[in-house]
Amino acid sequence: MSARLRLFVSDARHSPGRVLGVAITCLVTAVVVGVAALLFTTLAGWEQPERAGLGSVSAVVVATTPDDQVAGALPADALARVRAVSGAQQAVEYRDRTVSIVRGDALLPDVDGRTTRAWNFSAAVADGYQLDRGAAPAGNELVVDGATAAEAGIDVGASVPTVSAAGVVSRRVSGILRASEGTAAGGPVLLLADPELATMAGSTLPHAILVPGAAGQDAAELRAALGAGLPGLRVLAPEDYRTGDTGVTENKIGGGINLLSLLLFALITSAATVLGTTMSLWTSQRTPQLTVLRALGVSSGRLRRMVLGDAALIAVPVALLGALLGALPGAKLARAALVDADILPTDTPAVSLGGAAVGALALAVLLTVSLTLVASLSGARQAGRLDAAAALNSGSGAVKLRRRFSRLLIGLILLALGAAPMLVNGGGGALVMGAAATVSVLILVPALTVLSPWLTPLLTPLAGLVARLDRGVGHLIASNLRMSTLRTAGLAGPALLAVGLSTALLSAPRTLDAGVVEQTTQRVQAGHLVVPAGSAGLPLALPAGYTGTAARLLDTTIQPAAETSQGGPTGIAAAGADGAALAGLLDLGSAAGGLTALTGDTFAASKDIAKQHKWDIGEQVPLLLDDGTRHDLRLVTTYGNDLGFAGVLLPMELAVAHSPDPMLAMILLGGDPAAWPATPGAAVIDRDTYLDALDPRESADSLAPLIIALVLAGYAVLSLANSAGLAQADRGPENRTLRLLGGRKDQLLRLVAGEALAAAAIGIVLGLLVGIGGLLPLARATGRALPVLDVMGVVIIPLICGLAAVIPAVLAARPLRPVTERAEGGTP
Repeated sequence: MSARLRLFVSDARHSPGRVLGVAITCLVTAVVVGVAALLFTTLAGWEQPERAGLGSVSAVVVATTPDDQVAGALPADALARVRAVSGAQQAVEYRDRTVSIVRGDALLPDVDGRTTRAWNFSAAVADGYQLDRGAAPAGNELVVDGATAAEAGIDVGASVPTVSAAGVVSRRVSGILRASEGTAAGGPVLLLADPELATMAGSTLPHAILVPGAAGQDAAELRAALGAGLPGLRVLAPEDYRTGDTGVTENKIGGGINLLSLLLFALITSAATVLGTTMSLWTSQRTPQLTVLRALGVSSGRLRRMVLGDAALIAVPVALLGALLGALPGAKLARAALVDADILPTDTPAVSLGGAAVGALALAVLLTVSLTLVASLSGARQAGRLDAAAALNSGSGAVKLRRRFSRLLIGLILLALGAAPMLVNGGGGALVMGAAATVSVLILVPALTVLSPWLTPLLTPLAGLVARLDRGVGHLIASNLRMSTLRTAGLAGPALLAVGLSTALLSAPRTLDAGVVEQTTQRVQAGHLVVPAGSAGLPLALPAGYTGTAARLLDTTIQPAAETSQGGPTGIAAAGADGAALAGLLDLGSAAGGLTALTGDTFAASKDIAKQHKWDIGEQVPLLLDDGTRHDLRLVTTYGNDLGFAGVLLPMELAVAHSPDPMLAMILLGGDPAAWPATPGAAVIDRDTYLDALDPRESADSLAPLIIALVLAGYAVLSLANSAGLAQADRGPENRTLRLLGGRKDQLLRLVAGEALAAAAIGIVLGLLVGIGGLLPLARATGRALPVLDVMGVVIIPLICGLAAVIPAVLAARPLRPVTERAEGGTP
């Protein structure tokens, strides 16, 4: 065994706590990164059946919104502009609408729970679809693919009931596509005549332009020519153009991948911080040995390499152990938990060790080792700067702990950044300010953690007073807290980080969700509601047989046309409504004005949205509607009770006319629900059922803050435990002196535990004050005096922090060992 390796083994044998802290952090990092990598590989490699649709054309031309998203419709002159480009003379307009075939009492579903859509026949011909039998559709006739015709038992000449925005319409099947055009896996293909789609309710503008390529023409060159000749429009490859709604499975896969990405980001940043702190403490406590080596002629560069080599000696085997033995079982358990939580689909493939999985595990090992080495750079630089002569002349190789100006500067910069969200959004509404305050907390907590050496002395006297309740060793605890402020800050900082972040991350969504539920309960006054059942929406017209009062709501989107911001304009959730019909069915709080004036070229906005965008009642506001057209609308009223509701209300006629696919989101009923005729794709429910089923947040959205909070808090607790254990390594002489002076074992135990607990309590109290205080603006925005606190953040994690401070400190100090054994052992 080389001298270099013997030195490392000797240090690990005599001071296992130093190595154990680094090893545990590396092990946890390797396991969690391996689990995330295996799940990410499984989801990314899961091949889903493609929805039948575009694929044979060379290019798809679309419009974009100011925030660079694909718009719902193109300008009216788009087709002429496209055909003016060389090679694009065969371009055709593409339109589609939600149209479902009625089968029994339900609707024929598309792939993965999506609603079927019908598109224009000429676009299908341009894309290469061909009829097997029958003829092109005329009037309101329908063409279906062969697989759907066989499944539904229909043929040419048959009449099939369909549901669309126009209601239930019987359509004659004029043709059947070839069997290869549309499959059971790809979903139904429904085609309507071009005039039929162009005259349906909604925007008359085309959704896209399909450009078939000529024989021998390169598709990429055609797209490049179109891109150069069509400023203001976007040219896509056909496989990049998505139509209709996203499927349930696809949504869950996307949510799962986003969740894993957030997990990896939080994991990497937290692991780097904890490893850096632990490695710096380890290097500081090895300073006497390193100083001797420096005095014996070992160069600064070699000392740096030795510190990095020791880190690698720990990280490599531990990372391999965690990735090989812990990642696969952990990934299987995580998959099962995510499926049970309805975040991943039930048919998610099982996690197995294939080629991609082995690569993912190798990446987890490499990432863990790299994080450890990068985190060790600070300790390596510290070792390289040792001055052996000065240290030996002073009689000690220990490094004197002091508060660094660089740390103060970083903390002050973070404080300034934490105030930025409040300053930037100072003119926004209450909800915007509440969200900004929550974001500020997530920056202020790390800032206060960095500044803990300066903040801890402010609370140390209070902690000392509480500690004095122990009449035996309380005065010693108070004295140690006061005299060793940096050691106290080393324990208070991680506790502040864990409690502050977890309180904010976990309590903010609970506060917002509680506000949504309360305001929805106040807002919905109708005794019954009609909601979609297996469909994307409801027909626009009320049934002819229903004579009671009813209020229709249509979901849409608008954008302020004249506003710019750092991130660009963003869409605002809007709704089309009959203002006069809402009375008694929907209570939007005190409104400055009346919703009865919501007609013609007017609109209403929530008080928060109006304040955020600085709109005044009576002002003409330029807005981009859902089809991308600009309209100057006059603000006639503002309203409250808007949490979980549209931020803008448009007259129903205006919203329908400019929606690319208008379908009602719900209908509020004020009359006898029994008078509502049974309609496929619709269900009548009472108010209590609607409120009981209300879930303001998707499963993935609910789990994301929990996972991030647990990762951040978990690493902060690891840092706390490492700091508590390593801090006791320097206190062996103090403990032995107290024993020699007559201190009993139980007194030493209370002294060590009490000091560690008091130091952690300072951080816990600061974390709770900052976390809860930062949520007060959000609570007021939701109409509550105080935020809804999460038990995990305000009770469980503080208790874990207390245990993480006490247990490692007691084990490292080992006050119950006989003093003679401690003296003979030669180690603290």
